Amino acid sequence: MWELLEKMTKAVHLPVPTGPYVPGGVDIMTEYSSSGSFIRLYYPSESVAIKNRTPQFNNNFQKRWIPWLPDSRYFDGCARLMGLWKVIVWATYAIIAGVNAKIPVYWGSQFSPLEQEGKETTTGSTKPQKSKKHPMVIMSHGMAGNRFAHSALGLEMASHGFVVAVLEHRDGSASGTYYYKSKEMRDKGEKTWLPYKNVKFGNSIHHEVRKEQVEIRSEELIKALNLMEKINLGQMDDNDNILHGEYAGNEFKISQMKGRLNVISPAVIGFSFGGPSALTAIKKDFRFRRGIALDVWMFPIKGEIKEFGETLASSEASGDPRCKMLFINTETFHNDINLKATKELLDLMKKGSNEPTVATIRGTTHEYLCDWSLLLGSWLDLMHYGKRLPIHGHQLFCNLVLQFLAEQYEAEEDSGLTPELKSDCDDFLQCQLQHLVFDLMDGKSDQ
Repeated sequence: MWELLEKMTKAVHLPVPTGPYVPGGVDIMTEYSSSGSFIRLYYPSESVAIKNRTPQFNNNFQKRWIPWLPDSRYFDGCARLMGLWKVIVWATYAIIAGVNAKIPVYWGSQFSPLEQEGKETTTGSTKPQKSKKHPMVIMSHGMAGNRFAHSALGLEMASHGFVVAVLEHRDGSASGTYYYKSKEMRDKGEKTWLPYKNVKFGNSIHHEVRKEQVEIRSEELIKALNLMEKINLGQMDDNDNILHGEYAGNEFKISQMKGRLNVISPAVIGFSFGGPSALTAIKKDFRFRRGIALDVWMFPIKGEIKEFGETLASSEASGDPRCKMLFINTETFHNDINLKATKELLDLMKKGSNEPTVATIRGTTHEYLCDWSLLLGSWLDLMHYGKRLPIHGHQLFCNLVLQFLAEQYEAEEDSGLTPELKSDCDDFLQCQLQHLVFDLMDGKSDQ
């Protein structure tokens, strides 16, 4: 009994990110209605290399860590998706991950401080502060996901200089989400919850519902980009954020991001159901210049693959691809139908000017591309042998993402990224080639 209690209350946390920036974070919610945006924002804060972080700094850092699970109601959708009682899902999480699992984020910390280029010029005048424009990434979660389900990736990216906005979709696909109907309701803490919409796989309306949800989700991604553009233009302050009270008294101010974001060539990432959502946002909005699809679920757009392929294969007047793409896959996710549809999309892209980058991580299953494997271990495809440690899968996954994005942004001056990011990723992945296949896999290949 006591051993079980000790296990449930143990201090578990996601991996501490490895980049030179300490990752900060806040939640942003707009509008007193279900049509507003709700995002978890991870961003670079202080620049302190891990080796230079003193015990006092680490102590202050850890005091700001937040719970991975903000409310047990987020398990409602997970339980419904898996066809389990919620108490089973909650108990599994509590026993394996512990009820106090944390996200190692410096919550509410100051956005990356401006750096002084130098105290004085040769004429004796003070040089202006150097303003870095940090690359902007918008992310779409999968079925029964939420704004915190990809925190490990968001933190790692923020620690290397990216600003990452992870949506909590309100189309009925999130494991749970909420909004406030009015300022008075917010002040009272009375949330209006939007439950997960369970649609039985394979029934007559399944495709229709999922297609409709993808349309809503893609519009939410575009709306999130509009929101970040407003922040970059200085057209939004903390009073416009319904949740600003959660970080009031800390160092963060939305105004610190004014003029500091690269919203001209943002990236969009989609996991599973978020894959077609991201692809649809790219097709609709030409501002998205980089895209990453993680175990993309092709079912919602199965009748439009040719249209998507032609859009992604198109080029600008300069001859450059409209949107550079990376597809990362786990070994066992794709069934024959999804594999065929994905291959068709990739072949169409190759016929144009856009050669996509494709990678499959051996020994991984679907949950390796979100936080679940890090907290609960690998539990999907239990009969699949040769699975790697979740932390190793996480390292491979993050380095593939960072390598791709670093290559896209390395030519941009004052990007906020460290110059050695791409070379570090190159060196790491070069030593891991036996764990990667730079093509699609059907899960039947030799280990």
